[in-house]
Amino acid sequence: MVLSKQMNRLNGIYIINQCINKKLINLKDLKNKFDNVTTAAICNHIRRAKDTLASRGYKFKKIGAGIYQVINK
Repeated sequence: MVLSKQMNRLNGIYIINQCINKKLINLKDLKNKFDNVTTAAICNHIRRAKDTLASRGYKFKKIGAGIYQVINK
């Protein structure tokens, strides 16, 4: 259980860092990177990362299905 919580935290931190560095967030790439995490869980991590960053003034652009990019702060 503790390991699962740590992995969830690390996954969220990775996604937030990718957003801040203005890299594309791609659901397929994340699924390949975190192959032990379900697609639904990755989508939830993306949503929470977007919500966290939006509250800090970041805006997102949807590039395609499951692909997002920070466009400005």
